[in-house]
Amino acid sequence: MRVIKGLQETLEKEAAQLILDSVSELLAKQETVVLGLVGGRSVANIYEALDLPWEKVHCFLIDERLVSLEDKESNYNLAKKSLPKANIHPYEHTDNEEEDNEKYTHLLADKGGFDILILSAGEDGHIGGLYSQLSIANDSKGFFTFHDSPKPPKDRMTASRSLLEQAQTAFLVFFGEGKKEAFKRFQDENISVEDCPAKLVLSLDHYVFVTE
Repeated sequence: MRVIKGLQETLEKEAAQLILDSVSELLAKQETVVLGLVGGRSVANIYEALDLPWEKVHCFLIDERLVSLEDKESNYNLAKKSLPKANIHPYEHTDNEEEDNEKYTHLLADKGGFDILILSAGEDGHIGGLYSQLSIANDSKGFFTFHDSPKPPKDRMTASRSLLEQAQTAFLVFFGEGKKEAFKRFQDENISVEDCPAKLVLSLDHYVFVTE
């Protein structure tokens, strides 16, 4: 475990360097690395600071809004703008959600599953599309969709808890005034992972917390 604190601009660059170090370490042992990406303003500058050997890196979305890939709300759209050289596998939704989720789950499995997760905690401690006492309770082994997100838009896709817990390393960001309470909840040993989904990273082999 490692916690890094400081000014956001400095932290973003330091986080990008630590991600590069983790990718390089894994590439010394395996041919490719799979990154899990989320959307949101908290990670955009970290993405832009990343300088990775993209020909050896596959990126999958940890969560996605069920909108077109060109929509400004699309996490794929944000990630592609911030990481123009990255090989990002988009989640393409159709009217057959079960088939869409199975296809994306199988594609991720074909690439070896998540190695490194880049996560941003919400004010309530949610990560990706896993919300307290809502979607985190889903026992899916892969990706799934839900239509009652507490934050708009209501219709979303997310990786399940069990899928994320297969990763080796996570970088968890707490940026902004509203995230200070989330970090307190995260540190509170009396609060369960069901009430603070960000805590699932504690089950991984390696994790880094980035906070102001």
